Amino acid sequence: MPVATRSSEVVARARAVHVESPRAFRYDRATLEGQGDRMGVFGTRLFGQVDRVAGLFSVRTRFFHINFVPLVPLASYLIFEEKSGSGNRGIELKKLRWNSVLLAWLRTPLWIACGIGSVIGLVTGLGIQHDWQAAAPMLGLAALTGAAFYASYRFSAASFERACELARMVGLPPEFTAALEQRFNRSFVPDLAQ
Repeated sequence: MPVATRSSEVVARARAVHVESPRAFRYDRATLEGQGDRMGVFGTRLFGQVDRVAGLFSVRTRFFHINFVPLVPLASYLIFEEKSGSGNRGIELKKLRWNSVLLAWLRTPLWIACGIGSVIGLVTGLGIQHDWQAAAPMLGLAALTGAAFYASYRFSAASFERACELARMVGLPPEFTAALEQRFNRSFVPDLAQ
């Protein structure tokens, strides 16, 4: 297959697959009739960003979630980073990327523990008795889990080899491979065996 035809097909596929943001649940009188004061958010959303090449793409997994807690992984995508901000565009990967799934599941208890530890620590420290010694362990836990959450993003960037593997897997056009070469200051060697 000629390179120009294959490149245009990949670009057309990337434009065709539009990963939409989750739709908002309707909170109106007719929808909430007989439900009391329940409130919740559920649906599908992208979580678990891994293998990020800044300015180009990253791998994320679409999950079914309840209140932004990822529960069931559905599919993994190579998501292109666009400056226009018109939403997420990407290509669905053939296999589920388990590193993305595991990081999404790991990050969830980290941000929950950070939030709860911060609230309990601040309430204890700023409370009636101003007991900062009792608040210190909770604030320490919050700082530790917050740092681990930050590190999970910081250290999940793609290496040049991994970025090239993803480019080969989905058949990205020459513009992307040139951007990869420029980003990493290395030469991309196409796999001619395919």
